[in-house]
Amino acid sequence: MSEFKSNAINATRWQAVNTIGVNALQFVFSVVLARQILPSKFGIFAIILIICTIAQTISNGGLKEALIRRKGLTDIDLSTTFLYNVISSVILYSVIYLISPYISIYFNEPELNKALRLTAISIPINAFALAFDAKIVHSLDFKKLSIINIISISISGIISVILAKYGYGIWALVFQYILSAILISTLTIVFSSHYPKLRFSNAKFKELFNNYGCKLMYSSVLNTIFSQIYSLITGKLWNTTQLAFYSKASNLSAQSVQIPTTIIDTISLPLLSKTQDNNDILYKRYRQLIQACAFTLFPLCLIIGALAKPIITVLLTEMWIESSKYLQILVFAFMLYPIHALNLNLLKIKGRSDLIFKLEIIKIASILCTLAITVWFGIEVMCVGQIIVSFIALICNTHYTGKILNLGIKQQLKDITPAFTLSIITFSITYLITAMIENNYLSLILGLSVALSIYFGCAKIFKIAGYNEFKLLFLKNGK
Repeated sequence: MSEFKSNAINATRWQAVNTIGVNALQFVFSVVLARQILPSKFGIFAIILIICTIAQTISNGGLKEALIRRKGLTDIDLSTTFLYNVISSVILYSVIYLISPYISIYFNEPELNKALRLTAISIPINAFALAFDAKIVHSLDFKKLSIINIISISISGIISVILAKYGYGIWALVFQYILSAILISTLTIVFSSHYPKLRFSNAKFKELFNNYGCKLMYSSVLNTIFSQIYSLITGKLWNTTQLAFYSKASNLSAQSVQIPTTIIDTISLPLLSKTQDNNDILYKRYRQLIQACAFTLFPLCLIIGALAKPIITVLLTEMWIESSKYLQILVFAFMLYPIHALNLNLLKIKGRSDLIFKLEIIKIASILCTLAITVWFGIEVMCVGQIIVSFIALICNTHYTGKILNLGIKQQLKDITPAFTLSIITFSITYLITAMIENNYLSLILGLSVALSIYFGCAKIFKIAGYNEFKLLFLKNGK
C-alpha cells in the first residue's frame, strides 16, 4: 500500500470518528433541546451564533490554514499565531460587548443583549487553542481531535439538557456554547504538548498573514456574512420564530453534508499539500475524491429532502413542522458544498488565496442579486435562490481549478453526473411513496428502506464510477 493511501485511510478513519461522533452528539442534543425550548429562543440564539462566528473568523485571521499548509512548523510560527489570535479576540469581544444593545434593538429582542454578551466570551476562549489545533491537524493526528471534541461536546451537551429541563431556556444554549469552548481549548493545548509562549515575530506574521492568511480571512468573513444573510433577513423581516424554522431546516441540511465535507476538507488540505508540486498526482487524486464525495453526499442529502416531513415530526414534534418545507428545498443547495470545499482546497494548496477572495466576491454578487429578486416572495423562494447561488458557485470555482489543474466544469460534471442522476431518481420515488403514507413513523422507515435499496442496488448493478472510487478510497485497504 502506498504511503499516501495509508495516511489517507488512517486519517480518514479518525476524522470520520471525529466528524460522525461530533455531528451525532450535536444532533441528539439539538433534538432533545428543541423539544424543551421554544423555537423563538432558538431564533435569538441563531443571531448570536452568526455574530460570534464572524468574530471567530476574524480572530483566526486565516493563520490556522496558513500553518496547516506549511511544510514545517516552528515554535515561533505557533507563538506568533497564538498572540495574534488572543489579542484580536479580546478586541473583538470588547466591540461586541459595546454594540450588543444596538443589535438587540435592531432585532427588537431585549433578551438578545445579555445573551450575546455572555456567549461572546467564547471568542477569546477559543482563540487560546487555534494555533495548537492547527499543529494537531498539520500532523494528521485526528485521533486526538476526536477525543477532544467528543469529550467536550458530551459534557457540555448533557449539562445544557439538564438546564433546559429545569426551564433555563436560551441560557441552556448559551452555557452549552461557552462550556464547550472552554473544554475544547483546554484539551487542545494539553493534547498538543505545546504550551503557549509569549514570542512574536513580525517577519513570521507578515509571512503567514500578508502572503496568505489575510486574503483567506477576508474571503472567510465575507463567506460567513453572506452565507448567513438569509438568516439575518429572515429574523429582521419576519420574526425569530420564523428564523428558528428556517435555521433548523438550514442546520439539518448542513448536517447532512457536514460529515463528508468536514472529513474531506480537513484531510485533503494537509494530506494533498504534501504533493502540491506534482500536478499529475493531484489531478488523479482530486478526481477520485470528487467522485467518492458525490457518490456519498448526493443521495444522503436528497433522501433527507424526500423524508423531510416525517423526519421533522418524528424528531422535533409537530411544533417544528414548518421547517420541513424549507428542508425539502435547501438540501439541493447544500449537496454541492463538499464539491465546493474540494475546489477551494485545491486553490489553498496552490497558495492562491487571492483567487479564493475573488470567488467570494463573485459569490456575494450572486447572493445579492438572487436576494433582490426572491426576498419579496417569501422564505421558500429565498431557499430556491440558494440553489441557484450554489450552482453559480460551482461554475466559478471550477473555472479556476480548470486553469490550475485542467480540472474544470466539464470534467467535474462528468464525474458527478452518474451519482446525481441516480440520486434524483431515488428522491422522486421515495417522495412519491412516502407522500401516500399518513403515519410518520411508517413513512420514515419505509421511505428510508426503499431509498437505500434503490440507490445502492442500482449503483452496484450499473457500476457507478463514484461507487468504485468510494470503495477504493474508504473501504479497501488493498493496493
